[in-house]
Amino acid sequence: DVPDTRVGVDSALLFGLALARWQAGASLPEGLAGAARDVLDHGGGRLTMLATDGTAVAGVVVGEPLHVLTGSDGTLVASEPDDDDPAWRELADCSVVHVTDGGLTETSL
Repeated sequence: DVPDTRVGVDSALLFGLALARWQAGASLPEGLAGAARDVLDHGGGRLTMLATDGTAVAGVVVGEPLHVLTGSDGTLVASEPDDDDPAWRELADCSVVHVTDGGLTETSL
């Protein structure tokens, strides 16, 4: 096993990078993914983050896990499962998740 040497990154920096992209017209997941790529291009770090615009939720998974649970009541996204439901699924590292009324999409960062 190779130890994970990625370090935390200040959330204010990540938010600022994502916000600049959103203000330029990027979608919710594109803004987060672009912010993560910017930091990864300069050494990386643990960059897992979530954001919402009031109608959708987007997240990027880099170095710290996110989990999803999809059921009849909708989709939950969390840093860890909040119960023992076997339907919880850990998202892949270096992925982007987007949850809308239409469902969940997961793509590679």
